Amino acid sequence: MPDLRELFWLNDIQWSVISTYLPADKQPRLDDRHTLSGIIYVSLSGCRWTDCPKLYGSHSTIYQRFRRWRHRPFWTRMLLAMAKEGWHEEARALDPLAITLVRSTRGRKPDRAWRHARIRSLANRTNDKAHINNK
Repeated sequence: MPDLRELFWLNDIQWSVISTYLPADKQPRLDDRHTLSGIIYVSLSGCRWTDCPKLYGSHSTIYQRFRRWRHRPFWTRMLLAMAKEGWHEEARALDPLAITLVRSTRGRKPDRAWRHARIRSLANRTNDKAHINNK
């Protein structure tokens, strides 16, 4: 088990910025702050999902939440907000492309196109909304 000082935890300021981007589900779920901290820990430490410390929650919950969320539009907006605040290392740790590149993909190639497509899509939606609001 890793030393408690080596674990990564989102601080209150980081969480106040990040939490506004997370989806509101109808079903109650485990603490998102712990889950995101666990995802960042796994990414930064390079450990396997199954080796994620239990303090973050179940390793399967952490992995499944990352897998479900990674390509949704709020994830890109959250990463951009983190980078804007200067939390580049944390944003890089949550970037699905970066995680895919450092992890073993068992012979599969990572899908590099999703990131640019998502950013273009987000930019188009943002521009469309700004255009509508200015009318």
